[in-house]
Amino acid sequence: MFFKVEGHEVRAEVEKEEIFKSKHSELSLKKLKIHFQVYNPIKIPKVIQSIEDKKSWKVISSSYYYTEGNPVVRYIFEIEEIEVLNIKQLIINKIKLDPYSYEEVIEEERGDKLSIKANIIIKEKDLKEIKEWMTQDKYLSVIRSGISKKMKEMKIEKVLWSKDVNNTIKCHLTLIEKFDGDYKYPDSFSAEFKNINKILSDSVNTMESLVELLAKKNIISNTELEKMKKKHENRLNLINLYEVEDLDEYLNKYQV
Repeated sequence: MFFKVEGHEVRAEVEKEEIFKSKHSELSLKKLKIHFQVYNPIKIPKVIQSIEDKKSWKVISSSYYYTEGNPVVRYIFEIEEIEVLNIKQLIINKIKLDPYSYEEVIEEERGDKLSIKANIIIKEKDLKEIKEWMTQDKYLSVIRSGISKKMKEMKIEKVLWSKDVNNTIKCHLTLIEKFDGDYKYPDSFSAEFKNINKILSDSVNTMESLVELLAKKNIISNTELEKMKKKHENRLNLINLYEVEDLDEYLNKYQV
């Protein structure tokens, strides 16, 4: 096999080949032990490329040896095939979403469980559905079309969204896979936010009671009453706590 290593095209001898299952897609990937030689020492890279199939390989371990006075250096690399993850659709509770940015990692500290970060353009009805998911705080069925057909049970860890002047809604979702061990899930919708929401709800209820009393006394009209109710309902909406001015600019500035 031929590889590109730190600017060198090298011919490598494969000493050992193993097959392992991807933790992302459960497809079969390769792990190789290769030998090659170059003139003069090279910096050990983190990733190399195989020339024939244009695959990328992660360098797991390396060693080298040489003879004094001889410029030829012989290297032994253990390398692991890097899987290309091409998401086509993110299907959450049967709602099909098209990410324009997508990342997933396997978190070893949670027993090799999946974590997803996706940026998507959504419709108003999708935003309302996401609000319901947050309110219910239940596991969602998630399918990563293009990566795996297997359904995962996942929770929302983070939500951010923005709406521009053209009413285009961009949304960021962070999802974490169900874990039955001792790991404690991040309290994404923390006690502070829940208490703020409760206080706001109580305040609005008090305000509505006051406004209805004014309506009964004919101090304000029924039309004015309905307008005020709608205004307060919109402000109370939980999803509004996670709105930013521009999602992409926010994510470029802050680590989420």
